[in-house]
Amino acid sequence: MVGLLSFCGPPNQTRRNNKMKTVDCPDCGMSITMDQSSNEWLFYECSGCGCVVGQSIPSRLHTIEALHFLKNNALLLITPILSGFCFELYPDWRIISGLFFCLSLSILSVAYHEFFHAITAYLLGDFTMYARGYLRLNIFLYFNNFTSLAMPLALFAFYGVFLPGAAVYISLKHLRHPLYQIFVALSGVVANAFILFLILSLVKLEPFAISQTFMPLIQVMAFIQIAMIIFNLIPIPGLDGWNAISPVFDPRIKAFFEKFAFIFIILFVGSIIIFSDASNLLGSIMRHSVESIGLDLNQIFDGWRYLKILDDGKCEICSFFSYKFN
Repeated sequence: MVGLLSFCGPPNQTRRNNKMKTVDCPDCGMSITMDQSSNEWLFYECSGCGCVVGQSIPSRLHTIEALHFLKNNALLLITPILSGFCFELYPDWRIISGLFFCLSLSILSVAYHEFFHAITAYLLGDFTMYARGYLRLNIFLYFNNFTSLAMPLALFAFYGVFLPGAAVYISLKHLRHPLYQIFVALSGVVANAFILFLILSLVKLEPFAISQTFMPLIQVMAFIQIAMIIFNLIPIPGLDGWNAISPVFDPRIKAFFEKFAFIFIILFVGSIIIFSDASNLLGSIMRHSVESIGLDLNQIFDGWRYLKILDDGKCEICSFFSYKFN
């Protein structure tokens, strides 16, 4: 059984020769030769220290993994597609169908955010991503106790947006270069940027493909992608922004900050809520980001009104949300 580790170590050097693969143990440096032609899923341990250094995955299992990915992708897509049609065809159900559309598409965004972390780590050397099932795009495998609670509350405090939190656990010692850690950390927001690009493409097709009643929800989803990108790039422990800069720190300093990541996020969220200057700064960044890519704030507000989240200043969320952008 593989030991799923999650800590940093020295670079892991790999050399390939046909079906044989030689890997240097990241802990003790001993060279281990693995046979990649096996028809079974095998793990290889270092004979010196017992560390699991690699695995051999037959092509049939890669095919099965791809089928799981396609299945889960279809399941994630079916709800926003059906709820979008219901929103257009059944006006009396627009509140519930609009909520389902935004929530399901947000969950899809979170799933792809975490999948991009996982697939990037896997391609750059972290073989534990396969063993953990992260390559299947199974959203339930990405949930955990910390981010599933703290991240949504933080996002709601900043932008009035409640999104499910998720995370993948990377075995950093299997990434051969500190630069790879940066690539893995930033790959999640690349997924959100790609989804944002697709949404903006729909916005440009507005006169031809998207009805005026549905367009506000499309713009809300673009807004949510921007919120996810900006929030994740904040350089505090526990977020992608911190993971992108952490390789430059001394390992002891890095370990200290990551040990108390939850506390740092709580303090950060509290400071945003308490100090108006910090809150206004984030609101200003969001407003300028939205306007710079051609989104319409009025249509975004209309989208919130469809969902009864924003209602002409008559609810607390409306006042809070408007305050962030004025």
